[in-house]
This record gives sequence, C-alpha cells and structure tokens, in this order.
Amino acid sequence: MLTLSYSRWIFLLSLAALMFISESEGSTFRGIPCWETCFVVRKQHIQTCYEQQLRHDCKTHGFLVTNHRGQKLCIKGDTIWIKDRIAKGQIKCPPDISPPM
Repeated sequence: MLTLSYSRWIFLLSLAALMFISESEGSTFRGIPCWETCFVVRKQHIQTCYEQQLRHDCKTHGFLVTNHRGQKLCIKGDTIWIKDRIAKGQIKCPPDISPPM
C-alpha cells in the first residue's frame, strides 16, 4: 500500500511540473504583430523582410520590411516590384511564424 501511495505522489508531482513548464512556455510566445494597413510604396533598399500571411487574428497579406534607414514598413502583398525581387532571388521573405487561419 505504501508503494502505491508513493507512486501516486511521484505521478502527481510530475504532472504538476509538466503543467507548469507547458504554461510558462506558452505564455512567453510572441508572434509577429499584425499590421492592419499595408501600403504600395516605391522601390526600397530592403534589409530584412518577412511575409505576413493571412491568419486567425490578421486579415491583411503583406511584406513586413526594414529598409536601409531602419524604418519598418508594411508593403501590400500584391505589389509587383517586391514580388519580382522575391521571384528573382534578390531578396528573401520567409513567412512569419504565426499560426495560420
């Protein structure tokens, strides 16, 4: 009887530790924020680029870029010049890491 009680305590403590670790990891996750308004802008010298895809909390498709001056911009997803640069391999715009719709 004593071993059964001991094994239950081990099980419960293990379960509590797992729940604590899972909760702390989940609450610190930060996705890329949603830019609700994206613009058609002139060609830019792009330093970094991420594709903002449609997802449950974001209904705007665009490219989140940082230009050579350090400004952060959201360029509309149907802007031709940025799509051409991506297709030619001149810039890389991986998708953001947020969950899909």
